[in-house]
Amino acid sequence: MPRKPQVRYPYIPRGRKILYVGSDNPYMKLAKEYARLYSQDELMPGASIVVKDKRILGIGANGSDYHKKHPCKRKELKCKTGEGYELCEGCHPRNHSESTAIRNAVSKGKYPRCRFVSLGTLVVL
Repeated sequence: MPRKPQVRYPYIPRGRKILYVGSDNPYMKLAKEYARLYSQDELMPGASIVVKDKRILGIGANGSDYHKKHPCKRKELKCKTGEGYELCEGCHPRNHSESTAIRNAVSKGKYPRCRFVSLGTLVVL
């Protein structure tokens, strides 16, 4: 059986880098406020913003109301932290703020090479 290649996380394509920004960054402030207003995750509210050339292309918050009506599959299966998100509709990556912000940008027809702001991290693509 062939071995899977080891991927170092966070995965960053060659020539790219992660820049950390402070809480005084205007996009960070907006993401925190957006999370406060729109996140459906009461334990870990979050929001992400897609930005290019200082223009906001997309914005989104995390969470869904799935866990209000259904138990968490990941908890039932005793998944480790960081594993099994695709097994639970409420935890699925499509409910993460980054995915929501990208979908928002795509829905507006605005998805060029961008930067993501996700509560504490700015990724330059």
